[in-house]
Amino acid sequence: MPLTKNLRVAIIDSNPALKSRNYLTKSSIPDSRVSTVTPATISFFKEIGAWEHVQQQRHAFFGKMQVWDYTGLGYTRYNARDVGKEYLGCVVENKVLCNSLLLRSQEELDDMESVIYLTRLVSYFPVEEQTSKDEANIK
Repeated sequence: MPLTKNLRVAIIDSNPALKSRNYLTKSSIPDSRVSTVTPATISFFKEIGAWEHVQQQRHAFFGKMQVWDYTGLGYTRYNARDVGKEYLGCVVENKVLCNSLLLRSQEELDDMESVIYLTRLVSYFPVEEQTSKDEANIK
């Protein structure tokens, strides 16, 4: 059994979009903030069931890449075929990744109201762990 099985999670965020379902549509304006998602991350998203939501939105796989050094004189090239792969990664808008994770969590939770709190965290003071009686008496 995973150590995280009995954890309870609360999402504290003032973004009202968290309460809506599928706030992102294909017709919405593309976001200039993107992430390059590796095959390992894609596998993780598939494992948790979020990748199908990414595939329904804007994304682009890439199989080749060329990277220049800071002077622009040297470079290196990568090709997925050289390592027997179909692609090196996938470029996805950050808001698509966030929306996909949100949709997946909404599928799993019956009552999102008890998990998402539309508020802003101002400060946090962790509770000190209680020590056992033996530890408290050691000087």
